[in-house]
Order: sequence, then C-alpha cells, then structure tokens
Amino acid sequence: ILKRIGGVYADLDFICLRPLAEHLEGKSLFMGCQHAVRQSALEREDGVCNAFMAGAPGHPFWTGIEHDLARASRAHVLHATGPHFLTARVRDALRFLPKDALPEVAKTEALYPFPWDDPQRLTAARLDRRQLAKRYPDSIALTVWTGTWKEEEAGCCSG
Repeated sequence: ILKRIGGVYADLDFICLRPLAEHLEGKSLFMGCQHAVRQSALEREDGVCNAFMAGAPGHPFWTGIEHDLARASRAHVLHATGPHFLTARVRDALRFLPKDALPEVAKTEALYPFPWDDPQRLTAARLDRRQLAKRYPDSIALTVWTGTWKEEEAGCCSG
C-alpha cells in the first residue's frame, strides 16, 4: 500500500500524540529508530522499526520490495518483514538511492520512547493521549508494544 498509494502505516498499538502532518511535511519517506543509538539507527541489526512508516506513493525505496519479501518468506518474522528486514533495506538504500530519496529515520524518542521490554509500556497503555503527550514531550506518536504477533508465532492463535 505504501509503495502504490503512499500514506502512513502504524501498528494498531500506536497512539498518536501530535498532528502527523507537521512532522511529515516535506519528507518523502519517514521511519523511526527503535533503539537509542549514538550515531545511526543502522548500528543495530534491528535499528529501524517497521511499526510506523510513512511515505509518498511510488517512492523508489519500495522498488523490488515484493522480491525481497518473497526471498525472506521462510525466515523468522523479524527477518522476513520486521525490523531486521527494514533495517537491511535502509542499509541498501544508502548505497543505491540518490541522497534526496533516502528515508528519514527519526530519533528514538520520536516514535519509540521506551523499548519493547520496558515496563513503562504497561503504564503507557493505561494513560490517555493527553497524559502521554505530557509525559513524552519529544514523541510524535508511540507504541505500547503489545506484541500480539508473538502469540500467533507461538501457535496459540492458530486454528
């Protein structure tokens, strides 16, 4: 969908804290870093998280995505479609895309102010949007990391 018509993708456990338009204006592709890093989201295998992505239709970053997804289809979900996969695609983009087409990878606090295993996620899930915006003033949106995909992976949800 992002390749064809563009827009914003966010996991269902994301809570928008501020208007997205002002943060996405002028950006052709926008993603976030899920780990605090010193210099680059690419210092970690899973630095760029796929839980929130926004982009213009037809962005060259998505060229060949179907091929890469098919090639990774038997891998663990983190490598097949998740942050490992997306981080690898961003690394490739740095080598092949022109500078004006590179994705902007936001700092951790913009979308992922706490890690997936941090107990803060449980508190955050109980707060309303205004309370969260006050508690996380540098965040545009945030996820409460419900991780429901893990349940399906474990086989508890298969029919």
